[in-house]
Amino acid sequence: MINRRRYPIRPILGVGSVILRNNSQVLIIERASEPDKDMWSIPGGVVEYNERPEFTAKREVYEETTLNVKIGPLIDVVNKIIPNDNGDRIKYHFVILDYLVESFTGQARASDDAKQLIWCDYEDLPSYSYPDTIVELFKKVNIWPE
Repeated sequence: MINRRRYPIRPILGVGSVILRNNSQVLIIERASEPDKDMWSIPGGVVEYNERPEFTAKREVYEETTLNVKIGPLIDVVNKIIPNDNGDRIKYHFVILDYLVESFTGQARASDDAKQLIWCDYEDLPSYSYPDTIVELFKKVNIWPE
């Protein structure tokens, strides 16, 4: 099977969801696959054909965490380009719409592309390894400790 996400001919549209709890924690997942395998991130994934991005965000959160969510406002649009090891080709290129989750129900459990998940206290966020785009996103929603 061909992986159409690697070495794309055009950017791929993706989504991410920031899920906050008790004004002190954010849900983060450890990624089980590339790109950013073994790094911590937020739930998210690729928009499928004929799918609204807000629905994708809701679907991906459920697939990765088993939470049912109400998607809130768009926080940011991120152009994420990852070159190959030689730096001579683009290995991944995503345009990611990051949303804030307004509310959620259920118990968070890792599944699908999430190796594990945790509710991380804001002050503990720097203890984990993230893609740069996630650190910038956490700063934008004022949860990254200075």
